[in-house]
Amino acid sequence: SLPFVRVQCVPSSIPPLPAFFLQSVMQQESSYYASKMQPYGVPLDDRKLFTKLDWSSWVAAMGNAQQFDAIFQKLYRFANETPSRVPLSDWYFTDTGVVKGFRARPVVGGLYVKALLK
Repeated sequence: SLPFVRVQCVPSSIPPLPAFFLQSVMQQESSYYASKMQPYGVPLDDRKLFTKLDWSSWVAAMGNAQQFDAIFQKLYRFANETPSRVPLSDWYFTDTGVVKGFRARPVVGGLYVKALLK
């Protein structure tokens, strides 16, 4: 069995995103996501037009302030306009805002990733 290792993570010990990704990679990804933007966000992949709220937040955190705002405006629009009146979902269609599944899950904490990375 693997030994238990306790890891203490405090915000000051988390390196900035460029330490994880090259700036050129972050820019290329951000440009790609902007080109795929739908009324309620960026699709998770090219098979279907659904997305994950927490994933979208991480994608937004990789971009510059303008890209972050563009993605978060779509997340806000989804939360405000979704015809599926259920507790906040993290899995929904980006073209209609209709919830695919998952409701009120703790992964919506991913909305705060930008604050953690500062």
